This record gives sequence, structure tokens and C-alpha cells, in this order.
Amino acid sequence: MIVSMKTTDEVELLEKYLTSVCPRDRVWELRLTNCVVGSPDALLSLILGCPSLRTLRCVACSAEPYDILRFILPMQKTLHTVEFTLDERMSEKQVRSICFSLATAESPEEFLNLRYVYVEVSGIERMDVIISLMNISVNVSHLHVHFLRGNFAEAVVKCKMLWDCREHLSSFTFTSEVPSTACLFSPQYMSPVVGGAICGNVLYTRKPHTSWNCFMMNELAMRQRPLRPGRETVVVVPWWLTAVQMMREAGVRNTWSDVRNLCVALIDPSSYTHYPCAGVAFHEGLVDFLRHFRNNVEYEEYEHLTELNVNSFHCAADLDMTEVLFDAGLTWLTALSLSPCGVQRLGSLRRLTVACPFLNDLDVRVYSDVLRCSRCQQDLQLSSKDAAELSVGRNGGRLTFVGVPRFKSLDFLSRCNVRELRMGGSSMVAPEQLGDPLVFNERLRCLVLGYDNMQFDARLYNSLKKLHNLRLLCLRSCAYHETLQVKGYIQSLGSFMNHLKVLHVHYTGPDGSFQRLTWVRHADTIEELRYELDDVLIEPVLCGRVLSDAPCVICTMQTFIGLVKPKYRDVHTKF
Repeated sequence: MIVSMKTTDEVELLEKYLTSVCPRDRVWELRLTNCVVGSPDALLSLILGCPSLRTLRCVACSAEPYDILRFILPMQKTLHTVEFTLDERMSEKQVRSICFSLATAESPEEFLNLRYVYVEVSGIERMDVIISLMNISVNVSHLHVHFLRGNFAEAVVKCKMLWDCREHLSSFTFTSEVPSTACLFSPQYMSPVVGGAICGNVLYTRKPHTSWNCFMMNELAMRQRPLRPGRETVVVVPWWLTAVQMMREAGVRNTWSDVRNLCVALIDPSSYTHYPCAGVAFHEGLVDFLRHFRNNVEYEEYEHLTELNVNSFHCAADLDMTEVLFDAGLTWLTALSLSPCGVQRLGSLRRLTVACPFLNDLDVRVYSDVLRCSRCQQDLQLSSKDAAELSVGRNGGRLTFVGVPRFKSLDFLSRCNVRELRMGGSSMVAPEQLGDPLVFNERLRCLVLGYDNMQFDARLYNSLKKLHNLRLLCLRSCAYHETLQVKGYIQSLGSFMNHLKVLHVHYTGPDGSFQRLTWVRHADTIEELRYELDDVLIEPVLCGRVLSDAPCVICTMQTFIGLVKPKYRDVHTKF
């Protein structure tokens, strides 16, 4: 039997169910993902009390990472599939202890039943735990590592070690919340390290032969035998004079009918300061290439490409990416990621609405602030009238702006009518400016803001409290804050916003450490308190529960459009 816990359920509720309805020895799958409220000790006891457990899904769960590795995996010998999170809750001392324990295990047969492992990892030192686990889990055939925080380049190298030294792995997937460092590599040919470094999301397979899902456009253009890439495909376009001709040849020489999610990455290995800028000459090359992602079924065109990522294509003044999409006829796209300069020209949003009427996930970003684009530095002017017609709003979708330096006006936010909005990165936008335009969006349910210098002060408080329809709110800051002040702040804000279910914040503690707090609404914990903030007296009826260092569940700012995706973070935010 499959048994699940809701996000805000206490463990006692599940224990009562197992006692009265479902015997524990009949439970073969536990779904505890995003269950941040339950007591870690109670969860450990619950999991160990299910002797026939084959599948454990506990990503972003309050179960301690140390307990999962030290007790659950060795003692639950029937486990076939495990999904969990290794984050800052696991100390460096515990990391060393677990690595030593795995290296000196007297009974490696305890791990022989494991076949599938999905793990979210924060920090390079915790990557060593996965390497140690794979050394002893010799029957694991599928491994997926999702990198949350830390040094990206080192993580790619660690993953290459995992793949090269574990021949028992049939497939290995690497996905990352951390932006890639493509500008630090000079690819002459494709390799696992280069592929991972360029897009941060790579799938390796050994059957029927060793391969990965990232390809160089120049290699595709010279193939004598057609290649048939899979569902998620990354194609890297080197910044050469022959790039346009290469795109045409690559389109003709290969078979693209299996591709559903496509990322086309433009890179210039010789530039360490600026992104390569594609001019109008690229228009025909891109259109010719993208037209191959269509099938003719009984003389009727059938669109099979649903996600496209071209955010590394920075456009000169004479190239508009929405015109490329229109001319290529990609009318069935549901998700699109592009750079700000790709929608810089007048009427871009209107053309996008016509070109992609089924779009429900639009991501506009400067992928990395390591390089610069002069056109992306200009004010991004988005028409309120066009925003009102945007298909991503009509379809109840998600809109993302990351790293967009400045907007001509934020008025378009009052008309876009999306259910989820994510904004952040290196930007001149002050987060407290967002409340006034967003108050007119009655469909908005999830808001994620990620600005390094964001202050949890009265101005932000007064701006956000206007958004009465929000259910999920995440505030990611790197600014220094006192933990006691942040606890009072989020409990007051969460209590004031009547429909809010979860409020999750990141900040830097006084000692310089990474900190996070999560407020979860609970109707049974109401108490009257007073809290004074910046000379503004706030007296709501406070409710809910503040959890310290609870795992992240709604805070992703990354895009996985057109890429291999992590579990539970690849679709519109849910909790």
C-alpha cells in the first residue's frame, strides 16, 4: 500500500492511520516529500516501523539526513528506491562520520537491494557522501543528483568521478539550482564535463551505448549517419562565422522527432567579459533549424516540441526571438526561456502571444552575471496592454524575471494575471515596489523574490501585505538579519495575510552563516503577541508555526525549461 502525508500533517496522524486502518507490514511506499512539520524522531520511528518498505520518498522532508544514511538505509533492507535531501542540516562532523561508516561497513549486503537513488545535495563536502554511498551500493542502476548550493564547477567534476568509477550505473542525471560556468570552458568537442558545465543539466546513459544528451552543433552538422537525440536535448552552438550554415546542416542531417525539450546554447569560448550577440544573420539559421522539430502526420503538421530554452542567445538590435518563433511555427510551445534582449523590440509580447498561444511558463533571464550583454542592460519596456493578452496569463501560468537589470515600468505586472511570479537576481528593482502593481492581479497565488540586498523591513512588509490572495511566499536574501527579528517578521506577515499557507525565507545570520526559516499556517496555534518593527507597531493575531532550518520547498529561482529536470521542482510551484 502507498501511504502519503500532507505537508502540514503531524506524524501522529499518520501513526493513528497505520494503527487503525493499514497494518505497517503492508506499507511498501511512503511519500513524505515536502513534509516539513513532522518531528524528525517521530518520522524516523515511523519509517523504521514499516518492515516491507520498498520505496521512500522524503525530499525536503523534516527527516534528518544523518538518520536516513545512518539508520534507515542500513536497517530497511527491502528498500529499492530512495529519494532524500542532503543539506545544511547535516554538519561537517556528521559528513565525516557517515563517509567513514560507509567506507568501513562490515555488511555491505545491507545496501544491495537499492536500485534507484534521487538526492538533493547542498555543498561539495556532501557530494563525498554520495560517492561513498555509491561505492557500497553496487546494484544502484539509476542515480540522480540535484545540486542545491555550492561551487558549481567542483560539483561537475565530482559528478564526472561518480560516472567514470561506477560502471554499475546505467543512467546518471545531474541537475543544478546553481548557474553553470560555461564561460570558463573552451569546448572543441563534447564531453560529459563540458556538457555539464555548459547547461548544468545532463543525462548520461550506458545502454545501449555510452552517451549523454548534450551535442556540439558543428559535430551534428558533419554527421554522415543521422543521430536521433532523445526527449531532452542540448545543442551547443560555437560562436563561429559558419554557425548559421552549421544550424542548417545539423537540422537536415539528423532526426529530431523524439525531442520534446530543447536547449540551444550560444557560446563564445574566446570571450570572458561579454555574451556573444547574435544578429539578423542568425534569424534564418534558427528558423531553418527549429522547423525540423515538426512532424508531418497524415499531411497534418503535428508539433512535438513543447519546451525551448534560448536564454543564452543574446540578440542584437536587428534580431527578435519572438519573430524567430513565429516564423518557425512553434505554436505548441508550453514553456519558453529567453534573454531580456530577445524581447526588447516593440511589440515582442504581442508577437509572442500570437506565436505561442499555449504558453504557460515564460522565463526571461540573464542566465549568469559573469558575462555582460549591453542590450540587456537597457530598460526592458513591456506594454501593459500586451501583458494583459499574454497567453501565459490566460493559461494560469508562471512568469519569471531573473537578472533583468531594469524595467521601464512595472505597470505591466498589474495586467499579466499569472498565478505564479518569480523575480530576482542582479536588478535595480526594489522589491517593495512590487506590491502596488501586483495588488491588481487577483489570480496570483505564489510569489518568489530573490534579491541579495533585500531587507526584511517595514517597507517590504507594507508592500507584501496588500497581496491578500497569496498562498505561497518566498523571500531569498543574502543580507544580514537577526534570527529573532526574522521570526517575528514572518509570523506577523504570515498571520496578516489570511490566505497564506507557507512563508519561506533565506538570509545571512550575524555570524555570516546561511540561514532559513519557514512559517506554516496552523489554526490551532493562535496567540496574541505584540511585535515592534522599525518604529511601526504591528498588532495582528499571530498564528502559525515557525520552523528553523526546515528544508527548501518553494524557493527555486532556476529554470529547467528545455532541460533535464529535477523531481518536484520542474513544474509550477506546489506545496
